[in-house]
Amino acid sequence: MLKINNYIISIYRFFKRILRNQIQIKETLFFLEIDEYRKKNRFRYKHLISQKHTSWYENFERANYIMQIAQPNVVVDLGVDHGFSTFAFAFANKGKIFGIDSFEGDPHAGVRNTYDEVIDLHNSLMKEFEIADVQFIKGYFEDVAKTWNNSIDVLHIDGFHSYQAVKNDFETWEQFFNPNTIVLFHDIVSFKQTVGKYFNELEGFKYKFEDGCGLGVWSTNEKLIRQIGYFYN
Repeated sequence: MLKINNYIISIYRFFKRILRNQIQIKETLFFLEIDEYRKKNRFRYKHLISQKHTSWYENFERANYIMQIAQPNVVVDLGVDHGFSTFAFAFANKGKIFGIDSFEGDPHAGVRNTYDEVIDLHNSLMKEFEIADVQFIKGYFEDVAKTWNNSIDVLHIDGFHSYQAVKNDFETWEQFFNPNTIVLFHDIVSFKQTVGKYFNELEGFKYKFEDGCGLGVWSTNEKLIRQIGYFYN
């Protein structure tokens, strides 16, 4: 009986390895499913937007996959910094992207003004690549929200990483969610006691990526989260 059980376990592990390999191959070849232009240019594009250090690097393909699932009209990136995450969303060429930041930095990221740098990079990317329309808004998240009037399909929260700041960002922008809204929380691992804590406490459907400093995916739409999880499990 023990030999039979071990045999069954071995078979199970074998097919699980096959499935994992298929998923890795599928992730590698994901851009084949989009178009030849995006497949051909993604490595150069990713290289150009990562000239400055970014902890979002591992999430580039994930962002594009999530964009394919969400098919968003409006994406809001709270926390632009050097622009990697904003431009990662833009590469999928879906909807309109809004990058919102005070462009003053903070105690976690460091005090710095990246606005001119981001605008210059955006102008260069627009000339060379076919990407979604991107609009950068200079201001504090709460202030921008006061005049906002668009439903949001994908929201990325990556501002100040205290528990209260993350909570406030979510609750401030929650009024613009729709039944299919997907919210991404960056740094759920590197800021486990603040960003991670708030993400874990949220009610709804969730999926976690542990690497890339941790990326939490949340929605009230179970189907969307299952689609994301199916691809990566």
